[in-house]
This record gives sequence, structure tokens and C-alpha cells, in this order.
Amino acid sequence: MTNTTRKISILLPMVYIGIIVVKDYLVNLLVYMNDSEKGLAYISLKSALIQAVILICGALAFIYIKYITMRKEAVYNGEEAQSFLEIGGFRKISLSEAGAAVLIGTLSYIAFNSLKNVYMMFKFCVYGDAGFAAEKIPVGSGEFLFLLFIFAFLMVIGEELVYRSMLFYNLYCKGKKNVFSILFCILVFAAAHGSVEQMLQAAFLALLLCTITIKSQSVFICVIIHMIYNVLGTTITYYNPMFMLEFFGAGYDMLQVDGMIVAVKLLLAAVIATTLLFLLVQSRGIRKISVSELAVKKNLTGKEGILLGVILIYSIYKIYKVLQ
Repeated sequence: MTNTTRKISILLPMVYIGIIVVKDYLVNLLVYMNDSEKGLAYISLKSALIQAVILICGALAFIYIKYITMRKEAVYNGEEAQSFLEIGGFRKISLSEAGAAVLIGTLSYIAFNSLKNVYMMFKFCVYGDAGFAAEKIPVGSGEFLFLLFIFAFLMVIGEELVYRSMLFYNLYCKGKKNVFSILFCILVFAAAHGSVEQMLQAAFLALLLCTITIKSQSVFICVIIHMIYNVLGTTITYYNPMFMLEFFGAGYDMLQVDGMIVAVKLLLAAVIATTLLFLLVQSRGIRKISVSELAVKKNLTGKEGILLGVILIYSIYKIYKVLQ
């Protein structure tokens, strides 16, 4: 392992720990402690804005420092300096790949949202109350566009820079080609969400996006998929939160619905959408790029292992707090 690789390996978890600590501290300080009486919509919007800015700034700082470090070593060794776009999975994509990403984003929303609703219908059948948000949230067109900008653009850019480009791309493409890289990123991404339903969707989405990153070596594709996912999610949440359930026969009056029948319909829809999703991901719509020339075989150093362990423990703690 070169000095540059060792520095980057230690820098990666340190920057992530800094991002998460600052993000959680500021959200609790500026949102939940001061704005607890201003309504869920206001709290979620302000929280998302703070998180997005911190994620973007932290990831860009890491990528910039990594670029400067690698460039200095390249110049020192008389090699050609690596470009900024070659160090974070930022391969340019074709129009056909962008179109495939839009379809993948749509199918993934149908599949993962259906699975989430299966879970909620199960809760309804067992406990009689699944916590469904039955009424739409009143927002004007201008407010809604601002919501889309935050949730489907800023938040997506921040999360993809951190969780795919910074964390997963560096763990997987630099030698750690094993299940650990995928499970690690699934866990920390799920832990960044605030409810069981959100964590369930986030875990499946993280698995999909890590798979796309492995195949395509392009975070741009993940950004498009994630944007489509969040556009659909934000639109349905604010205009008709019961859309998926109504489509399969569950109206606002949940007591008059056979929950198990609806759950089976949702599960079938999830299976069909997931099958189509798998076929699309495996098709030639997304180019497969080899990373053999990029991989640097290396083992976890002691310091790196400790820092990654801290991240895992903190993520598990956050999931435990949500499940309580």
C-alpha cells in the first residue's frame, strides 16, 4: 500500500464520521429543538436542506483532498496526473444509459414502495394501526417545486456523493471487492433515514445503487435513478399518499379492507417490478465497465478498521433507536 492509498484509506472514514456527527448535531440543534411545534412538513424540509448541504460539502471536500493528494504523488513519480472525474466514479454516460436509468428509477419505486406497503399492511393486520398518512399535505405549486428541488435534487446529489462516490466506490473499487462493502453501505445508508418504512426502502435502494455502481462505474446513473425515485416519492407523498394502496383496493377507510388480500397484491406487484428491474439492470442498457485496472489490492489497516467499526456501531445504534 502506498502512502497516498494509506492516507486516503484513513481520510475516508474520518470525513464520513465528521459529516454524520455535524449533520446529526445541527439537525437536532436547529430543527428538532427549536422548531418542534412548526409541523412535520416544515421540520422535514428544513432537516433535508441542512443534511443535503452538509453531505455535499463534506463529499466534495473529500474528493478534492483525494485529488490533490493523488496528483502530488503522480507529479512526484513523473506520472500523468489523474483527472478529477476519474477519482469518484464520475464516468460520463450515454443517452441510452440515462434512459435506462429513468426506467430503473421508476421500477425501483414501484417495487420498493410496494414492499414498504406490504410491511405496513402487515402492521395493520396485526396491530390494527399502521400509521398511514391518509390525507394529502396542502402545498402550493411554488412550495412543491421547492420541495422537489430539496428532496429530488440537493438531497440526491449529497447522498450519492457520500454513500456511492465517497464510501462505496472507494471501498469496493480500491480492492475490498466483497460482501462487506455492499452490506456496510446498505447499513449506513439505511441508518441515515428516520423510520422503519424509510429504512426498508433505503436498504433495497442502496443494494440497487451499489449494484449499478459496480457494473457501470458511474455515479451519474445512480443520481438519475435516485432523482426519479425521489420525484415519484415526493409527488405521491404530498398529493396522494394513499395512491399505491388505493390502486390495489385499500381506501381511506382501512377497517373495511381485507388487509391480507391487499398485501398479497402489493407483494405480487413488487415481485413483478423487481423481476423487470433485474432484467433491465442486467441488459445492455447499462454499460459494464471493468475495474481491474483501478483495483488496488489492500487489507484494512488497524486505524481504518477501527474507524469503520465506529461508523458501523453508530449506524446500528441509530437503527436500534428507530426500532424502539
